[in-house]
Amino acid sequence: KTTTPTTGTPVTTGTTTTGSTVAGAMTVALEGTAVAQYVPKNASSVKVGTVKLSATAGDVTVQSLTVSRSGLGNAADIASTNGVRAAQNGVVISSTADYYNPTSQKATVYFSPALVVKAGTSASVDVLVNLSGAENSQHQFTLDAVNASNTTVTGAPVTLGLLNTTSYVTATTTANLAVA
Repeated sequence: KTTTPTTGTPVTTGTTTTGSTVAGAMTVALEGTAVAQYVPKNASSVKVGTVKLSATAGDVTVQSLTVSRSGLGNAADIASTNGVRAAQNGVVISSTADYYNPTSQKATVYFSPALVVKAGTSASVDVLVNLSGAENSQHQFTLDAVNASNTTVTGAPVTLGLLNTTSYVTATTTANLAVA
């Protein structure tokens, strides 16, 4: 409703909304603190940080995360396939299509199925890294973006942990459970 006061300037006194869709809103933040770690040069599933994804308005469907790597280490020290993963409660929840590009130094971590964060709740997601490089390297990680549909995401970028590689090498072990 618009009225014109005696000064001749129109003033809007009400609004009408029709057919609106409630878009989600999400905030992202570091849960805990970002730490520097010394790890074997071929360490796998090293947690570099936990991010808290909070849906503040409407349900939010998260398709992927974008994580970047920087530092004095060789960018190719991170495995291209599944070099950066996502997990919850110790279980990998990201897709096997996770990909790290050593040229751009960016990883795309896909959720399949998509990660749904219900309105008014939060989801904690661990960011894991797999190394296959040299000793005495440094790798700093940052969550650059949360890629979600029908939403606005605030809080990124989020600085994650720093990995310093050592000369130690991890070995593979196999355990079999025998039932008597």
